[in-house]
Amino acid sequence: MKQTKIVILGAGHVGTHCALSLMFRSLANEIVLIDTDEEKAKGLEENIVAIDGIATITNKSNKVTNLTKDQLAKIYTGQITNWKDLGGQDEAIVVIGREAGSGTRGAFEELLGIEEQCQYAQELNETGAVLAKVAKTSGSIGYVSLDVLDDTVSPLQLDGVEPSEKTVKDGSYALQRPFVMATNGKISEQSKQVQAVFDFINSDDGQKIIEKVGLVTPNK
Repeated sequence: MKQTKIVILGAGHVGTHCALSLMFRSLANEIVLIDTDEEKAKGLEENIVAIDGIATITNKSNKVTNLTKDQLAKIYTGQITNWKDLGGQDEAIVVIGREAGSGTRGAFEELLGIEEQCQYAQELNETGAVLAKVAKTSGSIGYVSLDVLDDTVSPLQLDGVEPSEKTVKDGSYALQRPFVMATNGKISEQSKQVQAVFDFINSDDGQKIIEKVGLVTPNK
C-alpha cells in the first residue's frame, strides 16, 4: 500500500477510535493524533468530523437552572463563590473540574476565555469521577461531555439554551468543540486513499462510529 499519512486534530476518544478504524481498514498506515491548535497555523485544511458538547452540571439539590457565560466564567475564576449571588440558596459553590492536560478542561476554559485562571476545589482525572463527585456533593458544579449526562445530576442551561444533541448540532449551545481531521488542502485535492478515509467517515458505518462514542455528527 502506498504510504498514506493522516493527521487528526482533536485527539480525544473519537480521534483514537477513528484512527484505529482507519488502520484496521488499511486506509492509512501512519496516523498522527494532535491535541493542540498549533498545526492550524501551518496552512492545513480543517475538516470537522464530529462535535462534542460540554455540559455544565450541578448537584440535584441546586435550584439554579440557568447561567450566562459570564456568570459561569466568574464561578470558575473565583469571582462568584456562593449560589445566593445567582438566585440560589445560601451555599458555597464547590468548583469541580478535570485535571490539567485534559482535552475537555482545555476546551471548556478556552471557550470561556479563562485559561490558567480557574480556581478548582478538586481536579479529577476522569469524566465519570466528575459526574459522581457532583452527584454526591451539595453545592458543587462541574463539566462533562454531553454523552455521559444522566439523571444523577442536573444539567444547567447556558444563556437559556439546554445542552443537547439538537442544540449542539444547530450551534445554539455555546460550549461545544469540533473534532477535526486535517488535510494539506481540500479533500478533493488529496490522494484516493485520503479521499477514501473521508468517504468512510461520511458513510453510514462511519457516522455510527461517531455516534457510538457519544459524539454529535455535524450537519453536512
